[in-house]
Amino acid sequence: MKYLITDLDGTLFFKNDTGDVLLEKLKKISCKYRIILATGRSYDDFLDVFDFNKLGGYIYGYVFSNGSQLIRGSLKKYNYFDKAKLKKFIDIFVDKNIFLLEYENQGLYEAHLLKDSNYNNIIRLRVNSNSIEIINTCITLASSFDFRIIFFRENTVDIYPPKVSKLETALSLIDDKSSIIYAVGDGINDLSFLSFDKVEGYIINNKFILSISSIWEII
Repeated sequence: MKYLITDLDGTLFFKNDTGDVLLEKLKKISCKYRIILATGRSYDDFLDVFDFNKLGGYIYGYVFSNGSQLIRGSLKKYNYFDKAKLKKFIDIFVDKNIFLLEYENQGLYEAHLLKDSNYNNIIRLRVNSNSIEIINTCITLASSFDFRIIFFRENTVDIYPPKVSKLETALSLIDDKSSIIYAVGDGINDLSFLSFDKVEGYIINNKFILSISSIWEII
């Protein structure tokens, strides 16, 4: 069996594409591979753009929020922050306005509005700050808490529960690890693909030395 773990934006789906364009690509790829779609988008954000039912017939499994959420058919799994640990992390900072929290199947919420009871079922913490000192402090502190860290864009960093990555979550969908597995991505949040020695090929972007240069080389 062959599997393709693929990123979405910038890899399969581009700025001027439509949902129908993506559907045609998935139809072609699914003739040869079981597709695991691994994206940094939240489940909620994905549903705002794509028809889940239309795409579902061609996708073996979904990985959302960079590995914090997995969906395959009726199976849904989440990687949550430990409530007490996350609250302790946030409470260290005087300015809570820099934090946004993502709940399962939902969008981002402002941390400074939350009460203690609202720290359950959180799968992503986003930090927004124009201060490089605050960003660096969050990164260093998150590492001390054993959280996972992924840069989102300038002045923004996403923090995840321990052991969260696109690759690890995607591989949990594959029972037979002797299968041929390809991993395809274009950004920093896809670098976890490079850590698995049984992945046959990688595409991140032209800044890296890779064994394949385009998704269509393996179709």
